[in-house]
Amino acid sequence: MQGLFRKYLWLVCQVKEAPKGITFEEINRRWRRNTNLNPSGEDIAKRTFRNWLAAIPDELGVTIECERKAPFNYYIADFGVNNVSMLKWSLEVFSVGNMVYENKAIQDRILMDNIPSANETLSDICRAMRNGHKILLRHHRFGSEETQYVVCPYAVKIYQNRWYLIAHSEEKNKEYTYGLDRIISVKELDELFFLPENYSANEKFRYCIGVYSDEEYPIDIVRLKVKGYLTDYFDTLPLHQSQKEESRGDDYVIYRYSLKTNKELINRLMTYGSACEVLEPEGLRIALKAAHRQAWEMYD
Repeated sequence: MQGLFRKYLWLVCQVKEAPKGITFEEINRRWRRNTNLNPSGEDIAKRTFRNWLAAIPDELGVTIECERKAPFNYYIADFGVNNVSMLKWSLEVFSVGNMVYENKAIQDRILMDNIPSANETLSDICRAMRNGHKILLRHHRFGSEETQYVVCPYAVKIYQNRWYLIAHSEEKNKEYTYGLDRIISVKELDELFFLPENYSANEKFRYCIGVYSDEEYPIDIVRLKVKGYLTDYFDTLPLHQSQKEESRGDDYVIYRYSLKTNKELINRLMTYGSACEVLEPEGLRIALKAAHRQAWEMYD
């Protein structure tokens, strides 16, 4: 099934990347050239192609249709509404991976960050989430001894090249966040758990930077004055989904956010140095000033 799923993703990528649509002949030509998924270079059988089109709506939530007149281009008629962000992320990852494979002759010139492996652990956790089963995990936290817990796996989240598990401990009646690269093993148990009514991982992290939802923090209006070249980075890759441009000067932009002012936000803002000034709230401004002073004193 995994092989078929990759083929479905490949087909959706081909159609998505053709804004004016794409013919079956062009899809077949690209398929013959794909040595990763089609090492023998065979054509796509029309029956196989129709089977893929029929399966993709159920598997990916995407509907591909064909124009009724020549040149009979295939196009995406419906991208679905429930899984758009996850699907777009999956397509992006697949597209990049496929590009790297197709350019393996120059792989020493395509440089990527090293992401801690989480494939097997992530798969086990997602299966338990799908089945609604608790898990027994062995975990080795940095600077601590190895421990094990029985938890209810609520959600997984990727942040700064690391996967994290957000899980609820019924014993302590509290949610915890675990880095998957620090999980030694995961065992799916037969015991069922049920998500709280109306639970939404997206809502939980809507106003947060990072992987800690920090329930005790209020949601603040955060205003940043970003200077110089850094404004281009903020424009093309916003700090947070709530980012709005408030005003723009000759060499600066003031951005406005709705955020919880947690430690992860402070750590992120620290990396921008003097190119980013906190205007509001005053508490965040003071905290960032103290963090910069502490760093300065270390080198003084």
